[in-house]
Amino acid sequence: MPGRPTLDTDKLASALKLVEAGIRPAQAAKQLGLGRSTLYRELALLRELAPETPALD
Repeated sequence: MPGRPTLDTDKLASALKLVEAGIRPAQAAKQLGLGRSTLYRELALLRELAPETPALD
């Protein structure tokens, strides 16, 4: 199937848990095989939707 693969929500959830545990987003992305920019984009989206989440600061 041509085009970009869909975002693996399980990998994204795992990456978010790693970030909440104190791992740098770039390292979490590398560890899980996600694009660094993809993870940063998703983190920014979550900050917009849930700004009160302290782990995303």
